[in-house]
Amino acid sequence: DVYKRQVMALGCLGIGFSASLRRKDLVENKSSSSESSKNASLSFAYWTGIGLFIASMIFLALAIATFGNLLNYSRLDFFRSVDDTRGVWAFLMVLPSSIILLVIGAQTRFQKYISYAIFGVGFTVLLFSGYRSMALFPLMAGAIIWVKTGRKIPFLVASGIVVAGLVAVSAIGMLRAMGTYSEINLDAVKGSIKQANVQDAIELGGTALLLANTMRRVPKKDQDWCGIPYLRHFRIAIPRVMPGKRDASQMNMSNPENVRKLNPGRWITYRLAPWKYKGGEGLGFSAVGEAYINFGLVGVLVFFCGLGFFLGRLESVNLLRNPKLLVFVTVAFWPLLKTVRNDFGVFLKPLFFTLIIIMIWHVSTKLFVRSRRI
Repeated sequence: DVYKRQVMALGCLGIGFSASLRRKDLVENKSSSSESSKNASLSFAYWTGIGLFIASMIFLALAIATFGNLLNYSRLDFFRSVDDTRGVWAFLMVLPSSIILLVIGAQTRFQKYISYAIFGVGFTVLLFSGYRSMALFPLMAGAIIWVKTGRKIPFLVASGIVVAGLVAVSAIGMLRAMGTYSEINLDAVKGSIKQANVQDAIELGGTALLLANTMRRVPKKDQDWCGIPYLRHFRIAIPRVMPGKRDASQMNMSNPENVRKLNPGRWITYRLAPWKYKGGEGLGFSAVGEAYINFGLVGVLVFFCGLGFFLGRLESVNLLRNPKLLVFVTVAFWPLLKTVRNDFGVFLKPLFFTLIIIMIWHVSTKLFVRSRRI
């Protein structure tokens, strides 16, 4: 039944995608953009990337001001910390989008040198920090958008990236279990690469297991959610302005009603691994499972058909003629990919947060940088 639900979701994606395509749109999409329209869209993307990169550096400075030397911590320390971790999470949410926009939008030789250097350093930092999804999902999304904007990726380069990515997933999993970041050195990296198992990378996530346990508990043991988690995701997607400490103990679960107040990812962690729940960690979740616990099989059908339709409409648009849509796709696509093994909140929160920063950046620069044409 688990695999049937997953195959059903993939089938619904295909149905929704096919239903969205229109011959007229495909013909217009294939027609070339004018040079001025292309340059304007890429310039808009690059300028937006600059704003997001500056914001990410501010958030990094905030994280350092809160924790001091970040190398003295491990990845799990930030989950378990009772200090204000917003600087860390904001940095991780904003940096990937800024890197993609800078690389996609770079046109002059100087811009390319700068953006490629930022990409190299940023990708390495994100990967070796242990947050593989923050590095590999943006890489995948950036490659797709790169091709959508008329560029090509040589076959050998693409093949090398896929093989390196499979090895990296397993190797980084070993590195992040070592201890603090300062303990990671060249010997540790070489050792983890030698022990890397590609099969571990392919099986990463355990979404089938999470979905099986979800279907086993809902609605037999736990009631369905009736759309409440989706509404909660929208509510908490708005960034919290006032400073505060994170409650590592989370809410008191002695009251059974509090269980339904958890987001799906926290709920399944509490049910299957309460020791991880208490430590602020999580098991992840599944987009299929979230649609199921809210509205059953009907929810899976409607959600994934709608998602496929939405992606199909984006596919039919020439991004080089739509600079704002190019930016939106860039900041929205990579966190959407994370929902394959998480709940919908991991998509909405980075999207809302990044779009707010983009609006602030463009409004402020429009007021103070009058010489810019965009």
